[in-house]
Amino acid sequence: MIKLTEKNGRISVETPYNAEFVREMKSNIGSRKWNAESKTWNVSADDKDALLKILNDIFGYSEDQGGKTCTVEIKFNKEDYADKGAIMIAGIVIAKAYGRDSGATVADAVTVLDGGFTSGGSRANWETKVKEGTVIRVKDFPEWALDGNLKANIDIDDIEIKKVSESKFDREKLLEEKENLLKRLAEIEELLEHDENK
Repeated sequence: MIKLTEKNGRISVETPYNAEFVREMKSNIGSRKWNAESKTWNVSADDKDALLKILNDIFGYSEDQGGKTCTVEIKFNKEDYADKGAIMIAGIVIAKAYGRDSGATVADAVTVLDGGFTSGGSRANWETKVKEGTVIRVKDFPEWALDGNLKANIDIDDIEIKKVSESKFDREKLLEEKENLLKRLAEIEELLEHDENK
């Protein structure tokens, strides 16, 4: 899931791990700072356009699409592979090998329903491979990727994606809204109390 939070002239961005995204951030945004504790990148609000361009190029994300997620089933209609890295869809790691003979490990949000993933290639040029006909379920999949903005490092023309559950609410956003409402309620209580004491 991708989450942007703007505060005090800085933008905090949370994304699934993506090596290409990290390279682009380091190469193109000088104001970037990595926050290891929150696992977010922080950039100057002045660099918002550059940040949004990178998010769109890598993940297919645009700000007006929001942070809603759902559960999807993905079918791979042909065998495919990613060179020396993970198979990724919408910037999310689906499965990753670590060498020619390592096999492949699926990500936490992924369940294999049929088929599977493996490793292959040569010792120097290994691959993460998906078998033809593989079907997976992916939790917390970004809804914006279903609206024609899907990006992947394998052939997306041979992938079928269908939503199997409705959107989940953005818990973090709701908690933030709750906190702001409680602060405002406290301010109103204080104003009313001050008015009664006149």
